[in-house]
Amino acid sequence: MDVIDEIKSGDHKAWYNRGISQNKQGKFDDAVKSYDKAIEIKLDRYEFWTGRAWSLYKIKKYEESDKNYDRALELKPDYQLAKNNQKIVKKKLSKHKTYSFE
Repeated sequence: MDVIDEIKSGDHKAWYNRGISQNKQGKFDDAVKSYDKAIEIKLDRYEFWTGRAWSLYKIKKYEESDKNYDRALELKPDYQLAKNNQKIVKKKLSKHKTYSFE
């Protein structure tokens, strides 16, 4: 079974791996969609939420990224990568709000 067959069969790991690959290629919008599929199949995987959060960060959707890191940390409170990356996101959010003219 190749990756396409696995994805068609609803294999959450295949969708997750596809998201990782897309992130490495800089295809962050596509990666979000792949993580969405993985999450749709298996909602309780902290690594899916972390991958999605990183992709969202890269496309400057900081608030949504922050919420995804929150979800990842709800599922695995001691996940250091999510904690570290969320600090980066929160720093961007604070700068973004400081310079916002809304």
